[in-house]
Amino acid sequence: EKVVGDVELVQMDQGGIPSAPANLPQNRQYAVYGMLGGLALCIVFLALKSLMRRTIRSDEELKQFFNTVYLGNIPPVVFKKRSKKRSNAILIDTEGAPFAFVESMRSIRHRVEREAKNADAKSILVSSAMDSEGKTTAAINLAQALARHGSRVLLVDADLRHPSVLSAMGMEPVEKGTVIRYEGQVVQV
Repeated sequence: EKVVGDVELVQMDQGGIPSAPANLPQNRQYAVYGMLGGLALCIVFLALKSLMRRTIRSDEELKQFFNTVYLGNIPPVVFKKRSKKRSNAILIDTEGAPFAFVESMRSIRHRVEREAKNADAKSILVSSAMDSEGKTTAAINLAQALARHGSRVLLVDADLRHPSVLSAMGMEPVEKGTVIRYEGQVVQV
């Protein structure tokens, strides 16, 4: 039927089966784009995470966040494990304790004494929010440093679930109600 007028069909190319696709896939180029995009996303994620992280990196930031006095820090100490009987805590009277560790505990003891005198405090609490942050090590070493300096010290292990002061000091667990006295060396009474 005639609709618009005369229609003429001209064949421009001979049809046939193609031997190769007209648009070859560029897998290598897509892989490079994907890796670069993933790397960029990782960098952006890590940058945002580090900027939003509320980590205290200096004593000024500690004062700013918590409005408290900075007493000092304890340097990390690693001993080679030679026997399984060795306790987990590092004590200031342990043979081979690094000088930096012993001096940091002495300076913390001095600052604690000064702050306790200014506040007229009779007791000191060592606490933290999570496990394995060094509460026992700090408490034992602070108690030993205070006792060596002439102060009267009573160390109470108030961790009722996992008491660790006795084992950290190299002592066997004792019967409840037993008094343990420390004067330069550990004596069970």
